[in-house]
Amino acid sequence: MQLAKWQRAFIRSLFHYSAARLDIERAFLIKHENVPSKLYKYRQFNDLSWQSLIADELWMSAPEKFNDPFDSVVYFDPGRFKMDDVSGEEMIARAKALQDFDISSTDRSQFKIENPIASKDWLKSQIDVHLASVDSEIRDKVWAFVDEAQRAHNEAAIRRMSSNMRRGFSVLSLSANPTSNLMWSHYADSHKGFCIEYDFASLAYGDLRRRLCFPIFYRQKRTDATRYLARGVLNDFNNLFGQYTCLLKSSEWAYEREWRIIFAIGPTQANRPLIMPQPSALIVGANANDEDLAKALEFCNLRSIPLKKAQQSYSSLQIVLTDQST
Repeated sequence: MQLAKWQRAFIRSLFHYSAARLDIERAFLIKHENVPSKLYKYRQFNDLSWQSLIADELWMSAPEKFNDPFDSVVYFDPGRFKMDDVSGEEMIARAKALQDFDISSTDRSQFKIENPIASKDWLKSQIDVHLASVDSEIRDKVWAFVDEAQRAHNEAAIRRMSSNMRRGFSVLSLSANPTSNLMWSHYADSHKGFCIEYDFASLAYGDLRRRLCFPIFYRQKRTDATRYLARGVLNDFNNLFGQYTCLLKSSEWAYEREWRIIFAIGPTQANRPLIMPQPSALIVGANANDEDLAKALEFCNLRSIPLKKAQQSYSSLQIVLTDQST
């Protein structure tokens, strides 16, 4: 999908593959101007959801808990990772030196890449060097075997990183669309549930619930994160690319108009409650029963907020919100 101009500027400022080109405060200022004034959470009428509403809490989850198994999955090509074009003997020596390297040291000069080459190309060159006297047909078969083994190894590395990403971030999904027929069907118990409205326009610029609330970027093809990881420049890595991966979804999900509050908090704390502001309104579904409707009205009266009902327009296929406060 075509990104808005502000979204492109935001991505360039916060998620550029070069850390040297980050302008974090500019990115947040751009986003601050474009956060929807209202964001919504669809819920079912059950005890857990209702107690969370009363407590002004919503549950944050790791993406591995989501209904989309491809959510926050990262893709990259290790074969394009940069390394120094040195001999195999020198590479072994460097690997041994790396085992003894003090990670806290600021001296990384011994690992500086002077003559970069893609790792796949380097591996192929080493086979050509060490098997130079062997018939080319045999060399090609050796390379095919090595390449297939490396491909399997790379796929395992991608799966491990994706698993870590999907376990390590704490995410709360919200929607800018309170009148989506599909959202009411999928997330609000086939229109029998409710939807909470939050006034994000009232949150201060520094409020973490607003500051760490990001739009989803809907894409028609897979995003390749190789350029974040393959550059071979240790001090120019943008470690925010993990959050960026959590914001990329297939355009098939675009109807959700999703925004996410994201904390990079680690797998042990990823699934946790988040204190939310008081709702600015409550919306019940078209199929909500009389008991749930009365419960919602009582809650809204206690909080002095409007109660609305999502109903189909009689003149179109659109859902409209009608006032139920009286």
